[in-house]
Amino acid sequence: MTYKKYNVELKEEEKDHLERFTSTGERSARDMRRARTLLLSDRGKTDKEIADILGVSTRTVSRTRKQYVTEGLEQALHDKPRPG
Repeated sequence: MTYKKYNVELKEEEKDHLERFTSTGERSARDMRRARTLLLSDRGKTDKEIADILGVSTRTVSRTRKQYVTEGLEQALHDKPRPG
C-alpha cells in the first residue's frame, strides 16, 4: 500500500453534501470531477485508480486531496478567483 501524505477522511455531512452536489443541478465539469475525486479518495481508492476512473492525471488527484486537507471542502471544490 502506498503512503499518502494527504489522507481524505470526509465527515458524514461532507459525504452527504458531495453526494447531493454530484447528483443535482448544473455544475462545472471541474467541480464535479473534484467532488468525485474526494468521494473516491474517502472510499480508499488510490490516486492511480481515481485517475483512471475519472480520466485525469494522478497529479490532479493529488492536488485535489492536498487542497481539501489544507484548505477545506469548499476551497477544494471551486476555482479560486483569478486576476484580470
